[in-house]
Amino acid sequence: MPRGMPEVIATKQKFYRVANFPNVIGLIDGSHIPIAAPSLNEDIYVNRKNFHSLNIQAVCDANQIFLDFCNRYPGSTHDSFVWHNCRLYRRFQAGEFGGAHLLVTSHYTCGVGGW
Repeated sequence: MPRGMPEVIATKQKFYRVANFPNVIGLIDGSHIPIAAPSLNEDIYVNRKNFHSLNIQAVCDANQIFLDFCNRYPGSTHDSFVWHNCRLYRRFQAGEFGGAHLLVTSHYTCGVGGW
């Protein structure tokens, strides 16, 4: 993720040049990565599509390079819980990125101001 306002501004400019999106510093999405059934707490790894997974949240830049990820939650974890418990959320809440936004897919609804 951009560090400091000069990097935030440069990142926003790049997104605008690439896709005409103003004030954007990243694209965020979640994905379920299939895993073998663990022996402990097996049930919490079963996602809504009924397979064992980790719920991974990732952020990419305008060049489709991964900037941030959170991969510590089992498949049954809701996307909004992952977002509200990741370090990137805390950085947004602290105002580290000014008024910048992340673009999200329509199914990734977290109800967070600043998006």
